[in-house]
Amino acid sequence: MVNPFNPFDSQSTGVNTPPLNANPFGPEGEKNPSTAAGAAPAVTPPRGIAPRYLAIAAVTLLAIAGIGSWALLSSQTAMQPAPTPSAAPPPPSPAQGTPDLGTRRASDTGGRVVDLLSSLTVVPELPQLPGYERSCSPGRGCVFGPAWKDIARTGCDTRNRVLASQLRRVEFKPGTHDCKVIAGLLDDPYGGTTIEFSSADPRGVEIDHVFALARAWDAGAAAWPYDKRVAFANDTDNLLAVSGELNQAKSDSGPGAWLPPNAAYACPYVTKYLRVAIKYQLAITESDRAAAVSACEK
Repeated sequence: MVNPFNPFDSQSTGVNTPPLNANPFGPEGEKNPSTAAGAAPAVTPPRGIAPRYLAIAAVTLLAIAGIGSWALLSSQTAMQPAPTPSAAPPPPSPAQGTPDLGTRRASDTGGRVVDLLSSLTVVPELPQLPGYERSCSPGRGCVFGPAWKDIARTGCDTRNRVLASQLRRVEFKPGTHDCKVIAGLLDDPYGGTTIEFSSADPRGVEIDHVFALARAWDAGAAAWPYDKRVAFANDTDNLLAVSGELNQAKSDSGPGAWLPPNAAYACPYVTKYLRVAIKYQLAITESDRAAAVSACEK
């Protein structure tokens, strides 16, 4: 009778298992080829275990291992933090866009003026020092040297070099190697108008010392050596070709007492004045400072 609870019963598995006293020799008394001398013994499953059940066990183990690996991977994935979405770039600030040109000009120039003022000596008023004489006539002081001396040794005096650089449609006197200016058009920064220059009427256009010589004398130049004063009088950083009438109206004033009638040039004018003061370490007055700040805030 077949035992249904015995998986190794040959009748239940259909596999013929050899009896315990099976003859290892063949019918003629020879050993089976698998057990002959020199041959490796055949590997057989343990008695009573069917190959089919071994295959089922192997597949089951692989399935269990696969399920375990999948569960471990799922748990690790669940434990990882979700990626943080990239933050959207902030909207551009007004400074990143195209600013209003008028606002940019006023704020930038005003900032520069504040920086310039921080480098200057500011006094309530300039002292009135004796000894200033511009004229180089016999018996006069000539404290800033002869007017428009060619200290750069270009072969052309300072006045004509300034005219040539600031006029339009410049005409030179023949035979002067393009030095002596005899005609041209000036876009006057002080008045905001165009002036026709002619050497026949030289007073129509004059060369202004932005930081006036007499004022520079009181602001510190009186203590300079002569050569430094001559260099200052001919420094093109401090010179402008302007309307002769407005140059006379300005005279020796600083920004606290006079500003160009052309309001658009007021801030550039005081900026130029302050830069010269810094370059030569000249003092300015409190009224100059207030005028500079006001001119560049507009």
